[in-house]
Amino acid sequence: MDNFVKELKLFSKITGKLNTFITFLLYNQSDEEINKFLDHKIKIINGMKDNYKKQRALDKIYQIKEDFNNYPDNNFKNKGILYLVNEEFNKFQLEKNVLKIVRQEFEDNIYFNSGDFFETDYIIDMLTNFEFNNLLLLDNKKAYLYHINTNKTRLIETISKLDESLIVSAINSKFKGQYILGGNGNFKNTFFKNNKGSIIEDLKIVSFKPDKIQNIKEQALDVYKEKEEADVIKKLNEYLGNLHQYEHLLLFNNQRIIKFLENYLLKTIIIHVNSPIYETIKSMDTDSIEYHVLSSNNQECKNFINDYNGVIAEMRYEMPKESFDTL
Repeated sequence: MDNFVKELKLFSKITGKLNTFITFLLYNQSDEEINKFLDHKIKIINGMKDNYKKQRALDKIYQIKEDFNNYPDNNFKNKGILYLVNEEFNKFQLEKNVLKIVRQEFEDNIYFNSGDFFETDYIIDMLTNFEFNNLLLLDNKKAYLYHINTNKTRLIETISKLDESLIVSAINSKFKGQYILGGNGNFKNTFFKNNKGSIIEDLKIVSFKPDKIQNIKEQALDVYKEKEEADVIKKLNEYLGNLHQYEHLLLFNNQRIIKFLENYLLKTIIIHVNSPIYETIKSMDTDSIEYHVLSSNNQECKNFINDYNGVIAEMRYEMPKESFDTL
């Protein structure tokens, strides 16, 4: 899995124009189903008015179709493959450990996207991101417990009776930490008053369908993001307010931060998406460090960008300055 993700990250840097970057993931599909899907794409492309764009798009689909049909009959009935096609033709047959997670995390057996970049960040997130936020929704009959993150929505338990003790018991069992509450009605209002110490925010929701909560999910994730950024800014201010304490451990030089990260010498990075080195850091291995990303445009973030290029790093241990240039 690590090698697969590492390879995909290389494609995350590539961008272009004309909507010609094709990301095509498929698994557990018959030849008939795949050819039917590709023929439908060809039919849609043939309806394009711009002949140049049409021909470029058709060339890529036919490349995929030709490659796919070179495999033995129904080769992907129990296997998977990822195509990344633009000027170059790239493909990855999914190894068993990758395919296992793909089957678990992708609801549809075919994922297709055409745009100005490859959707490799999305695929990496689906395969590796298992950190979830908690969301509790109440309607006038039932309670629904969800785990959510940017690309995943999991209904982990439904309680068919609005009983506070049953709901709290389920929360204690299924949720780690605080949660966001959403819904309407008297029961919800009472529940909030009785449990507000565990609730991050109370979302006012008129109605919802348990299997269609995308808008609510986005509201909840925005709240979590604001809370997370507030915590990161608090940590940033701790560094900057105590420079005498951290002065021998902090790095502000962009190239040194990159070099020290490559050499596994960093403990923490705080970086803003507008930092000149954000895209570089984003493509590197940050699994072994505390890695915090800011994206707000509030005054504190603006000051961070102006004064420190939007990035600061803490070393794992103090090093002599003369050793910096030998790395």
